[in-house]
Amino acid sequence: MTFSNARESIKSAARRLGLYEPLRKGKDRIFRTLRDSPPIIRWGLKRLLSFPKSDIERLSREFDQERLWERIMSRVAETARRDPGFHPSTSSPFNLRTLYVLCRILRPAWVVETGVASGASSWVLLTALSKNGKGGLRSIDLPPSQWEPAKSAYKEIDPVSLPAHRKPGWLVPEPLRGRWQLILGDAKAELPRLLEGLGRIELFYHDAEHTREAMLREFRAAWAHLASGGALTSDDVGWNTAFDEFCAEVLPKEAGRWFSFGLVLKP
Repeated sequence: MTFSNARESIKSAARRLGLYEPLRKGKDRIFRTLRDSPPIIRWGLKRLLSFPKSDIERLSREFDQERLWERIMSRVAETARRDPGFHPSTSSPFNLRTLYVLCRILRPAWVVETGVASGASSWVLLTALSKNGKGGLRSIDLPPSQWEPAKSAYKEIDPVSLPAHRKPGWLVPEPLRGRWQLILGDAKAELPRLLEGLGRIELFYHDAEHTREAMLREFRAAWAHLASGGALTSDDVGWNTAFDEFCAEVLPKEAGRWFSFGLVLKP
């Protein structure tokens, strides 16, 4: 019996005994508590980012001064209280802080992200672009009418949903939207078209469909348009082997990951 088959057999037995869900939730709580602790976040930033430590520390303090995480979570919690059917899911505090620092250091002309959901990462990236005084963000997500069918396969591990009558990116404050275009459609078709139109980008963030095929397709498409010195980033790189396979294709010794966040800088 292979390791994969043995793991599935154990999962099946745990489900029959009613143990699987409590064990999974307990494991997730431990993972998130460790990942989101301030000392681990500070350590991870310095381990993952190959920029001067003084710049990383300065921009990390700037992220705190903007109170971005607190403001995002406050709006999410308030909306969740009013809408019991809303199951929020945002990029982690580490992901958002790292994206902010990267965007401030790279000073990109164009940032592209796939997967918006409520729009926490969009808010953070747009704040960084506003601080830079230059650059634009283009985001791709499915229209709300297609969310439920597309998300059904993920419900067990990623039960994210939108608030009633809201579209992806609803969190983003109005004053930041001048630098932003939200494209509602399937990234499989929309991402190549968008990249072709932009020509070159400096920062890419994947947080859309986390299948091996979709992740590899997006990584390869974005890499072809990524400028020298630009950054390709991804959430949930541990869901499958796509990130490791892609890194082996392009830069076998230059990729980094911290918990579920992956980063590759293009030479």
